[in-house]
Amino acid sequence: MGGSAGSKIAMHLAYLDQYEVPVYINTANLGNLEGKSGNEGYSSKVKGVVNCWGSMIDYRWMNSGDVPLFSVHGTSDKTVPFDSSYAYHGFKHGSTILFNRALSLGIPTGIKLFENAGHTLDNDKNKQKQALDEIGLWLFTQLHLSRKSVGILRFENEIQAFEKLDQIEKYSSNAILITGSSYVKRWKTIQQDLGPHEIIHRGFGGSNIGEMAYYIDRIMTNHTFKAIVFYSGSNDITAGNQDKTRTQVLEAFKYLVQKVRLKHPTTPIYYIAISPNESRWAVQNKIEEANYLLKNYCQNTPNLKFIETAKQLLDKDGRYQPEIYVNDKLHFNEKGYKIWAGIIKGILDKDFQIQDKKGIKSN
Repeated sequence: MGGSAGSKIAMHLAYLDQYEVPVYINTANLGNLEGKSGNEGYSSKVKGVVNCWGSMIDYRWMNSGDVPLFSVHGTSDKTVPFDSSYAYHGFKHGSTILFNRALSLGIPTGIKLFENAGHTLDNDKNKQKQALDEIGLWLFTQLHLSRKSVGILRFENEIQAFEKLDQIEKYSSNAILITGSSYVKRWKTIQQDLGPHEIIHRGFGGSNIGEMAYYIDRIMTNHTFKAIVFYSGSNDITAGNQDKTRTQVLEAFKYLVQKVRLKHPTTPIYYIAISPNESRWAVQNKIEEANYLLKNYCQNTPNLKFIETAKQLLDKDGRYQPEIYVNDKLHFNEKGYKIWAGIIKGILDKDFQIQDKKGIKSN
């Protein structure tokens, strides 16, 4: 962990490999990255980095399989850029650039941005305390993840199956791509439930927003569509030891939207609210907080819409309805999907001017 120059040193120690050392560095005089002191025979590589208001010379030194990174930065930092808005002695790739790079490579990552805060968060003790709290929560998840063989490639077989389907199934440019975690994957009646909309059904079970961001290019690449619908995030807040904070859920979703926008600049994007359920009722307040941030982001971003679901999925007292879930108390049964479908179809029908059988059907 380091701050400013200290975090620059920490990140370059973690991500710069010997073959990447720039040619202008005189390694004959200065030696290689491992140096000539310390404990000979032991690597100096670290297992993770916490970057506080630092940056890197070249974000491309971060590669697939590299160690996790968490960053803290103020968006009004005039000493070190939080993005790449200016160069500071060559260190021009700030925290958001590094966060996006890590997500694109499937490297575990997180970020905490402070709006209108300067370098060192203006030495504001309250802001620095908030940063440390967020860092601590993130490190806690990483310690638990390291005990399991969890990797970004765990869904590779499912994504390859989608790519094979893309060679067989043909869709028009009027189709709607719906992708997400197990709620989408298990929705077997999606075509008839959302008809007459043409649906490209691409759910891969157990995925989180970071994994969705990693795979979204391959999910989208063989299709043209008039809209894309996401359900992702329910596996980021699970009442388990790997939960992301609401801030981390939001930042990962922002990056997911950026990935879509690179290829589909104006296509409508819909985000279905994280659903309440009995299995994760202990963290329902965290789910509601995450939904609040996601909704606010959607409302303030062009062509991005948030689909509210809680009102219909909860009873009149604001409690979960056990009768709409299967035995795992997490996933919908037929009744639950009927409610969910009604909400989603109603919004899609309205936005794409599809009326009931008594009206006129268009678009």
